[in-house]
Amino acid sequence: MSLKKTIIYFAFLLFAFTARAQTLKGRVIDANSNQNLPFVRLFTKNTPTGVLTDIDVKFKLEVSNLQNAEIQVSYLGYLHQTIAVSSFQDIEKIVIKLKPQALSLQEISVLAKEN
Repeated sequence: MSLKKTIIYFAFLLFAFTARAQTLKGRVIDANSNQNLPFVRLFTKNTPTGVLTDIDVKFKLEVSNLQNAEIQVSYLGYLHQTIAVSSFQDIEKIVIKLKPQALSLQEISVLAKEN
């Protein structure tokens, strides 16, 4: 094998290892009570890749570029969050805390009518 082919071969190997997706692992909890939140929706911003937390509030989300990736987290009754993946210290033990969204209603009217 010539030197040029060897260099090209190793360049492709290096690219293959760096282009591989990384897996984020963690759980999602309530910011006030630290209560577990099952079935929270997490997805990588601007991609169709997403997951739900399981019944044990754990998730595994594959991300192709850790430096520039952002994940969006949403759950009914909680404020939506967008988090930069680079802000996580350990991508294997992520804890995301969602803040409850306070909603107030002005007035509710319930009317009973006969059929």
